Amino acid sequence: MATQRVPAQPWPRGPQNDLHRAANDGSIERVVALLASRPSIDINQGAEYGWTPLMLAAWRGSSRVVRILPNKGANVSVVADDFHTALHFSTQDGGHPVVTKMLLKAGADFEAVTSEGETPLHLVADSGCWEVAQVLIEAGACVNSVRSDGETPLYSAARQGHKKAARVLLRAKANPLLTKPTSSGVTFVPLDTAAEYGQTEVVQELVQQVSIKGCGGASGGVDALRLAALSQNVDVMAVLADVGVMDTGEALITAAGRNDEAGVKLLLQQRHGACM
Repeated sequence: MATQRVPAQPWPRGPQNDLHRAANDGSIERVVALLASRPSIDINQGAEYGWTPLMLAAWRGSSRVVRILPNKGANVSVVADDFHTALHFSTQDGGHPVVTKMLLKAGADFEAVTSEGETPLHLVADSGCWEVAQVLIEAGACVNSVRSDGETPLYSAARQGHKKAARVLLRAKANPLLTKPTSSGVTFVPLDTAAEYGQTEVVQELVQQVSIKGCGGASGGVDALRLAALSQNVDVMAVLADVGVMDTGEALITAAGRNDEAGVKLLLQQRHGACM
C-alpha cells in the first residue's frame, strides 16, 4: 500500500532550542533524552528561517535522528520560510539517500515545491546526487516537473554537468526536448545549456541515450554548436560534429570572432570534409 502524501504545512516559529541543536549535531542520545524529559517541547517548532529539528537532521544526513523524530510527532510536511520541506533538505549537502527513503516512508510529499517552484528532484538534479534522484523517481516523482523559471530537472543536471544524474533522468523518460526560456527571449533545450557551459560528458550522454534528433531541439543541434563556439568549448563542438551536426556558418563566424583557432580549424575541417 502506497504511503499517503501530506500537503505542506506552516508551523509556529521560535528561537533555536536544545532539540534543534541536538538534531543538528546528529546526537540521537540527546534527542531521545530531551523528548523524554521535556514533554512540552514543540518538536515541529521552526527556528531561524523556519528550520525544524527534522529539517536539520535531514540536512546533516543523520539517519538515526530522522528515524525517530516522525515517530515522536515530527511533521514531515512542515515548511521553512522558503517553503523547503525536510525532504528538500535531504537532497542537499551531497544528498542522503537513506534519509530520503525514511522521509518518503513517513509520508513526505515528493512533489512539494519551494518558493522558487523547485521539487526535491530539481534540487538533487542541481547538486548531482544520482542515488537520491533514483530514490525519488522510484517513489513516483515527476521527471518533467517545471520550476518557476521553466527549468526541468534534466536541464539543471545538464547545466551543472552531472552526467550520472542526467543518465538516471533520461532512463526514467525525462523529455530532453522540453525548453527553458531565456532572458533574451529564445528557448534552450538541455543540450544547449550543456554545450554553453562546456559539459562535454553530458553532451555525450544525451546524444548516446536519445541521438541528436532526440535532444537537439528545433535546430537539430545547430544552436548547441553555436553556443559551444561562443564559449570556446572545442571538445563539445567535436562531439556535435561527430554526430552529424553541420554548421550553418554561425558557429564558424562566432569562433573566428573569438580568435578561437582550434574551433575555426575544426569547423573548417568539417566543412571541407562535407564538400569532398
